[in-house]
Amino acid sequence: MRPSRHICPVCGRIAAPRLNFSEFTVAACPGCHHEFTTDLKPGLGEAYDPQYFRKAHANWFANPDIGLFDELAGVIARHAGKEASVIDVGCGNGAFLNHLRQNDFSNLTGLDIFPQDLPEPIRYLQTPIEDYSGEETFDAVISLANIEHLADPRDAMIRLARLLAPKGLLAVYTVANESLLYRAAKVLADAGVTFAARRLYDPHHLNHFSVSSLARTAATAGLVPVRTTRRDIPQNAVDLPASPLRPLVGLAVSAISAASKAMGGQMLQLALFTNVAGSGI
Repeated sequence: MRPSRHICPVCGRIAAPRLNFSEFTVAACPGCHHEFTTDLKPGLGEAYDPQYFRKAHANWFANPDIGLFDELAGVIARHAGKEASVIDVGCGNGAFLNHLRQNDFSNLTGLDIFPQDLPEPIRYLQTPIEDYSGEETFDAVISLANIEHLADPRDAMIRLARLLAPKGLLAVYTVANESLLYRAAKVLADAGVTFAARRLYDPHHLNHFSVSSLARTAATAGLVPVRTTRRDIPQNAVDLPASPLRPLVGLAVSAISAASKAMGGQMLQLALFTNVAGSGI
């Protein structure tokens, strides 16, 4: 049987298997350093239903990153004022939009795939971004911890770019696979200790971006980079496994997080883009 041919979904180069599990493979691109899940057995992708919020990732949704929300609110306000039209793509339970609402933003839209009851004046569109065909555009398009779940990152970025008004702002918050936590997980996996890699590369995340692969994905959609900063997940938002090792795992995550911050190698990246060069964001 011939081995699978792994093609990078960002730059199209042939990628090599980096981690091999019985249920899936993680391939790594030698060009843009993107990593992605491939050869996934049927039925192993995460089900996106109400339990995704209430159980599987309860800590993440119960403990939003208010520091991140404040940073984004400031960026949007400086760019287009609090009257800016804002859409949060993959808005989940609406935590970020509610934060904007509480800080006097008034033109707010959320988009996601299950029913949500968001308070006025937030408008809600229930549809996958892949199926959205509206022609409305927005001053700010926000994608928080969303694009890594989508199988085709270039198509996802093109769809996000189409939502931008002229001189609009796109903010994408996603993983950074060069981070200390990712590197440590891969070193441990190479030594036969696969627990951390299985957690990080669980196939609910299909794409694991490097800073360069995210920028390259945006460039294919005609977007211009503004800046990228690195961030870590708040410790109380980490979804740890329910096992006797939970306290030990929590301590290890805290130690790696502190080291990552000191070295500038945090697990997540916040990238800002625009569709017009020199737009002054």
